Amino acid sequence: MERGRLGLELRESAALLRAETWLFVGVGLAWLVYGGWVLAMGLLLAQFPGLERTVLATFAGRTVTLRTVLAAGLWLVGPSLATVVLINRRLRNRHGNLADAYRLDHPSLLLAIPGSVLLGCLLLSIILGQPWPLTVVVLLGTVHLVVRTVAYGHRVYTLSVPPLLSLLVFVSAVSLSTGWLVQMDTASGVSSELSPWLTQAGISPVVEIALKLTGVQPSQATPLFIAIPGVLASVYLLFQLLAGTPVRIRAPLSNPQYRPGQRLPIMPPVGGSQNDDESPTAERDVDAAPDSREQTGTGTDTEDDDSDAESPGHTGTRVFSPDEAQAAQPPAHESGQGNAPPSGATTEPETAGDDTGTGTDSETAGTDDTNETTSATEEAWMDDTSVFTPGGRDAGQAYCGECGESLPPDADTCPSCGDPVDG
Repeated sequence: MERGRLGLELRESAALLRAETWLFVGVGLAWLVYGGWVLAMGLLLAQFPGLERTVLATFAGRTVTLRTVLAAGLWLVGPSLATVVLINRRLRNRHGNLADAYRLDHPSLLLAIPGSVLLGCLLLSIILGQPWPLTVVVLLGTVHLVVRTVAYGHRVYTLSVPPLLSLLVFVSAVSLSTGWLVQMDTASGVSSELSPWLTQAGISPVVEIALKLTGVQPSQATPLFIAIPGVLASVYLLFQLLAGTPVRIRAPLSNPQYRPGQRLPIMPPVGGSQNDDESPTAERDVDAAPDSREQTGTGTDTEDDDSDAESPGHTGTRVFSPDEAQAAQPPAHESGQGNAPPSGATTEPETAGDDTGTGTDSETAGTDDTNETTSATEEAWMDDTSVFTPGGRDAGQAYCGECGESLPPDADTCPSCGDPVDG
């Protein structure tokens, strides 16, 4: 059953590729649009010569001017923030929660396709080197891995921090943007018509500072900046796996706090075969409940989530109120009345010769009645102990000090348990 469920969700993960066409098309458009943005902002800054003459610092023998700092902000920080906003809008619904398409019961299956693509590219790069078609596939696979990692991070329970995931997207966008700048500044395949525009835009100072900070050679810079997002995503996944292991060991969670769309960790069964049979269904219901609330558009996500959380176990103690004391043991009471003679009948008193085992039989009857009462109450309460509070009973009525059963006015022994009545 579990294997079939995994296969179904793997197919669902693959089917998401059709809905993620925006991602692959967006990468191609962003590569071109970003080039136009760089040229436009660089040429705009070139219209202010005073920015170039304002020196802010000296780094590795090169002066850092105000124009270089502004260019880095416009080329790296601005587009990266826009990327974070766009990806979050695609992965979240209008309530700010994870989109329904990514809410798999096994979130790790979201990473299967991009992980397999990048692993295949790694093996091919060892055999073939780094041809540009393979670099393009690695670029697409890396971006896809980052997006799926963000969805995975929203879905899991442990180390699910949306600001951290947004930071992952931001750093990845900065790395890829830097790779584009390095490629345009150092690649030999740039057209001669475009080179003067790039020089006038002032790309070289930004690229030189980036290479100095990273300490890599220009020939290795582009593949490195493309690989950085994949490495960061892998590091997050590793730490998430390590952080989630103690949570699964501490199962079950007594009062978990989670967002709509967030999935509780798979817990080992607790309390017998019934829990084994119901645990997948209950786990599915926990995930389904927040989804239905989102579709209704209500604003009570937090309150509903708390109500869906697991309730704490029973305390093991049941307290009876005074009015419930007589109703708590109806079999014993009815048994005592059923054995009493009718009001109009004449009966002779029992003698020792007639019934030599009166005390034993009474105790046995009381034990049987108590067992019947216990088995009846267990079905309704699931608790272990009963605490009786007889203080509120009628003061004129006598009760047995052993079992709490009501006594007739002239009784010498309890009709339920046979205990002698104290004078």
